[in-house]
Amino acid sequence: MKTHIINIGDELTSGRIANSNAQVISRELFKLGMNIEMIITIPDDNQTVINQLAYSTSNADLVIITGGLGPTEDDRTLQALAEFYEVELEFHPEVFARIQDIFAQREKVASPANRKQAMIPKNFEILSPYLGTAPGLCLHHEHYSMYVFPGVPREMSFLLKTHLLPWIQRNYVCSSMLQKTYRTINLPESELAQKVDNLEEIEKFAKISFLPHFPVNDVVLTVSGENTPAAEKKLQLAEKLLWKKIGPWVYGEGDQTLGEVVGKLLLKHKLTLGIAESCTGGLIADRLTNVEGSSNYFRGGIVAYSIQAKQNMLGIDEDIIEQQGAVSPAIAQLMAEKARLKFRADIGLSTTGLVSLYEHNPKKGLVFCGISTVSFKNTVREVSLGDRKKNKLRFSQVALGMLLEFLKNNI
Repeated sequence: MKTHIINIGDELTSGRIANSNAQVISRELFKLGMNIEMIITIPDDNQTVINQLAYSTSNADLVIITGGLGPTEDDRTLQALAEFYEVELEFHPEVFARIQDIFAQREKVASPANRKQAMIPKNFEILSPYLGTAPGLCLHHEHYSMYVFPGVPREMSFLLKTHLLPWIQRNYVCSSMLQKTYRTINLPESELAQKVDNLEEIEKFAKISFLPHFPVNDVVLTVSGENTPAAEKKLQLAEKLLWKKIGPWVYGEGDQTLGEVVGKLLLKHKLTLGIAESCTGGLIADRLTNVEGSSNYFRGGIVAYSIQAKQNMLGIDEDIIEQQGAVSPAIAQLMAEKARLKFRADIGLSTTGLVSLYEHNPKKGLVFCGISTVSFKNTVREVSLGDRKKNKLRFSQVALGMLLEFLKNNI
C-alpha cells in the first residue's frame, strides 16, 4: 500500500520545530511492511495544501496528514480540505462541548477562536477518542483512505496507535518487517563498506545500509517476510554473513551507546574506573554517567585542563611535563595512573591533547589516551581535523574505545 505522509506547518518549514511526527509515523508503518513512498513538509498555505492533496490522492493508497488543526489564523488544514473536496465546513457541537470542558478543567473559558476546531469538512469521520482540543479525522474514498491528525506529537501518536494502525491491521495483509542496527567503532564509512565485500550474498536475505552519524558508523540490516518467523530466519542468515566481515568492529546493537556497553562490562567484571581528562573537558565522565547505575563502577573524574592542574591535582612533576610535553604518551600514561591511584579504582583512563586546529602548535588536533591497571598500561595516539566540539567527541570516543578493547581482550 503506497503511503504519503504530509506534515503541515510553518514552524516545520522554517526549522523552528523538528518534524518528529514523520519519524514516528514512518517507524510504526515500517513495522507493518508499509511502503512509504513520500514524506513531505509544507507550509500553512491553502493553495500549497490543496496542490499536495491533488497529487497525493491521485498517487497514493493512504494519505496521512498532520498539523494545521489548531484555533489560530494560520491553522488552515480544515479549510483547505473543504476547498479541495468542494464541501462545507460543518459545526459539530459535541466537539466544541469537549473543547469547553477541557478549558473548564483548567479553570479557563474557551475562546471563540476554538470554535474553528469544531468546524469539520463534510463527509469526514471524527476519530474518537482523542486527547486534545483538535479531533483526528478520516475519509475512506473509493481509491484511497485519508487520515488527518493534529500536529501535537502526543496527540498524533495516540490517534496513530488507537485508530490508524488497528485499521491497517484489520484491512490489509501486512508482511513482517524487521530491522537490526550494528554500531561500529574505529572504522570510517569507506573502510566499513570495503570490509563488507560479500554485499551481494547478504542482499539475498536483507537490504543493507550504511548510516554514518559522527562519531559512530552504523550498519543496518532490513528484512521482510510473510510472517515474523520467516523474517527472523532471513535476519539470522544475513547477520551471520555480516558478522564474519565486521564482527571485530561492532561494539553494540540498536541505539546502545559506547558508554552503556563499557559500563555493562565494568559491572560484569566488578571493576571500577577513575578518569583524568584534559582536552576532553569531562566529556568521557559525562558519557559514562549518563548511564543508569554508573555509580556502581565509576569512582570519579578530574578535569586537569591546564599544566598547573596536572601538577596540583594529579601530582605530575613539572620537570616531566617540561621534558615530555603536556601532549605526549608519557603524560597520558601518568595521568591514567594517577587517576587510578587517586580514586582507588581498578582502572585509570586519561586524555591529553589539543582539540583546537587554530592554535599555533604542531600538535594541534592530536590526542594521547592512556589506560592503567596494576598489571597493564597502554597509550593510543589519534589525530582529528574537525572543529573543537567534534574533536572533543572524537577523542572521547577513542578513549572509551580503548577501554572497551581492554575489557574485551584482557579481562
